[in-house]
Amino acid sequence: MHDTLWLGTGIANYYHENVDLLWMGINPSCTDGQRIEKPFPSFEETLQNPDITYWKTVKRILEGTKFSCIKEHLDLFAIRKTPQDFLRKVGVDKDGNPALHFLAEHLWYTQQFLENYLKPKVIVLANKAAGAYLGLDSKYVWMGYKTKEVITGIEFPGKVYRIIGIRNEERLIRQDQRYNNQLNGTLILHSRFQGNGCPRSQQIEPQHIDILLELAGLR
Repeated sequence: MHDTLWLGTGIANYYHENVDLLWMGINPSCTDGQRIEKPFPSFEETLQNPDITYWKTVKRILEGTKFSCIKEHLDLFAIRKTPQDFLRKVGVDKDGNPALHFLAEHLWYTQQFLENYLKPKVIVLANKAAGAYLGLDSKYVWMGYKTKEVITGIEFPGKVYRIIGIRNEERLIRQDQRYNNQLNGTLILHSRFQGNGCPRSQQIEPQHIDILLELAGLR
């Protein structure tokens, strides 16, 4: 765990408030194993000169939309690490139990920032595993968003949900959250990772973003 945190965290130097569209991942990658001691570039700065396929793909999608909107990016976890299965091993003790309290506390801070500052109208969750942390998978709770699938009338590369509340479960990371949900009505497109190896049939296209913005009442 210490070796992982030593690499630094992926927190940007600036975030927009009250955004229209939030592109979400699970955590920033770390391919070079080098420690960083300064904030990440902002989302706008990252898209100006994308240096890896993933960001080039995100730029192509968002710059191809018909509608302009306030865009932002946020990872659920700020821990820099590749591959992502390390989340199942964080702080594992001598009995093989991971430090779930650490992950829960981290997610609580993420959720507070998400609900009280970013306040997105549309979330693009481009990571299949990340859905469990928002509560999209019925087997898991974590943030515990209660959602309803949205029928869009066209084929999407993933499922579209609308947040309609917080699940009434004891396993929420914070119990008071069920009475203080600020994201009712927010749309979520839950899709797979959009980097290398993403099949054409599962790729997000600019028109999908436009439809989501319209469904959210932004156009």
